[in-house]
Amino acid sequence: MGRACEGYEGRERALGHAEGQAIAPFSTPDDLRLCRALLKQHGTTYYWSSRLFAPEARRHVEALYGFVRVPDEWVDNPRGLSLGERERLLLGFEMQLLDAVGKDVRPENPVMRAFADTMIATGMVSAG
Repeated sequence: MGRACEGYEGRERALGHAEGQAIAPFSTPDDLRLCRALLKQHGTTYYWSSRLFAPEARRHVEALYGFVRVPDEWVDNPRGLSLGERERLLLGFEMQLLDAVGKDVRPENPVMRAFADTMIATGMVSAG
């Protein structure tokens, strides 16, 4: 999973309705495909049951799954990452989320971009 991606190109703020279309200003169709692939690879039962949801809801489920899966991999399958490196990754992931929903800053991580869009589109952003 790559962490650095292309810069924000200034797309309009809009909710997408077509399969694979960005759901808000941060994510790209590739970001959403990555979330879907993570769900399909690591949460097979959840993946197939989510196929019953409408496409818009499905994108949010996929983004939510990716959001919890990425840090779970860092912690449970560190693949040579030291404890300090894992801590930095987790803190950076948290900061990307806080900056995205609080300051409208585009996350570097593609999964975080999709999840930040889900938080904004669904009203999950905390008021406090």
